Amino acid sequence: MTKKQSGSGSSISWAIVGTGTIAKHFAADLTFSKQSVLSAVCSRSADKASAFASRYGAAASYASLPSLLADENVDIVYIASPNDTHHSTAHAVLDAGKAVLVEKPLVLTAADAEQLSALSKQRGRFLMEAMWTRFLPAVSFVKDTVASGAIGKVIRIESDLAFHHAYSPESRFFDKTLGGGALFDLGIYPISLAIALMGKPDAVDGSWIAAPSGVDSSATIRLAFGTVEAEMSCAINRTGSNLFAVAGTTGTLVLQAPFIGAQSVLHLTGGPFAQMGLARGSSIFARAARYVARNAPLPGITHRRFDFPGYGLQFEIDAAADAVARSLTEHPVAPLSDSIEALRIIETLLGKPPGNVDR
Repeated sequence: MTKKQSGSGSSISWAIVGTGTIAKHFAADLTFSKQSVLSAVCSRSADKASAFASRYGAAASYASLPSLLADENVDIVYIASPNDTHHSTAHAVLDAGKAVLVEKPLVLTAADAEQLSALSKQRGRFLMEAMWTRFLPAVSFVKDTVASGAIGKVIRIESDLAFHHAYSPESRFFDKTLGGGALFDLGIYPISLAIALMGKPDAVDGSWIAAPSGVDSSATIRLAFGTVEAEMSCAINRTGSNLFAVAGTTGTLVLQAPFIGAQSVLHLTGGPFAQMGLARGSSIFARAARYVARNAPLPGITHRRFDFPGYGLQFEIDAAADAVARSLTEHPVAPLSDSIEALRIIETLLGKPPGNVDR
């Protein structure tokens, strides 16, 4: 690993593979990082790579991965290409002796994740799934509050994450060969957070509904952590409440919608208004209840804000850059064992026959 000199001192030099929406968010949020600079971008289209580099200030653009990996100015590569390319691209990056941050899901099978984990350790290079939600200030607050015992003993986790996408067999969301489906696109978030809070589950259960293309258009995820139950759902065929709640014996913490990029947390300590903060569904009544709970001063409800500029990827960017600077092969907040476990859970769920076909 080499450090480059920027205007503010030494920094970590990034390259981005892919020029889609998440790559654009990532490049924009790099500007909020004090120790990172964008050095290069790679796309199969030379024109797209060049335009992306010009827009976000990258020094170089490439139309092939080997060309990018030959660039000695690159410390770490962020992979934002389609899900089905994650394994082969990450493998090539690690083989080239560079660190890598891979957009979620890390890969599409637990076996491939284990192989990449072993390779990163063999090469002595950093590897992490870009589970950016884990690094948000609001999520750190929830973890610390749970660990402090401020909500008593955890007894239940509830979550719903759903964004509607019109069905199209050509869409990456509904294309099985591209790693589509609700669990890989959305379900991996609550699964990852539950693991971050509770560790490896003792039992996994759930169900899913198939889209006409065969991918899961919605799924229910049930995890058991000893006596703690996690009941979570995800979908690409509807819109959900997009909340994540941790209930304890003396209080409940609710990451506000959309919790994957949460900037606020409700701390519910009981009283007649507490259930308003947990109102489910996307109906006008449920949304109104959540709005009131979030914005009105009500007994038993405390609202904590964690505002930040941009999309919120700068926190994982800083964490990865720091890990690379320290020559770590993984980050303790998002260890590879957790990414592997999340994939095992998804494999278990998708190994069950679908409940029915979404029409």
